[in-house]
Amino acid sequence: MPLSLRLVAVAAASTLLGAVVVAPPAAADRLVRHDPTGDVMYLARDGGLIDSPNTRDPDIRRFVVVNGPQAVTIRLTYDNLRPTNGRDTYGRIKTPGRKYFFESQQREDGRWMLAVSGGGGCRPASQHVDVKKDVIELRIPRGCLSDPRWVQVGLVSTGVRNGWQNFWDDPLRSDINPTLGDTLSMRVPAG
Repeated sequence: MPLSLRLVAVAAASTLLGAVVVAPPAAADRLVRHDPTGDVMYLARDGGLIDSPNTRDPDIRRFVVVNGPQAVTIRLTYDNLRPTNGRDTYGRIKTPGRKYFFESQQREDGRWMLAVSGGGGCRPASQHVDVKKDVIELRIPRGCLSDPRWVQVGLVSTGVRNGWQNFWDDPLRSDINPTLGDTLSMRVPAG
């Protein structure tokens, strides 16, 4: 093969290899988890857990974590996000070297509140609740979480009946780890 054809072949191979090896930067990295309907657990007064497949409240159907450039967003889609005076979502966020806790709660007056702790609190944290679309979206600015390289999120949603929180759903619970609220998501890198 003449030298000029070999140079062209090497240049073409280098260009192709460069296209394969160099990937474009990703947008915000995310985790999407679909949670089956009917996996709500009933917490008995003796502390035992019982399957409650016909309970729609507080059944989470979809769990999304986006570790974006400005904020960590947690989007929860419920099976039936009807107004109630006893819905809480408790969660934790793990970052390199730190742990944070959050609570989204519907108060007795029907209004929603969000509290984030673990780093001195975070007033700019916000949430949007759309009962018609069965969605709660929590937005926690990255600065409140010390601008993490990655996050892991775990949560449990509760429903109150007869004056105490006795219906629970954890969108990360599985047969491998059947406990409620103990499972963290895989690491979601910053986007």
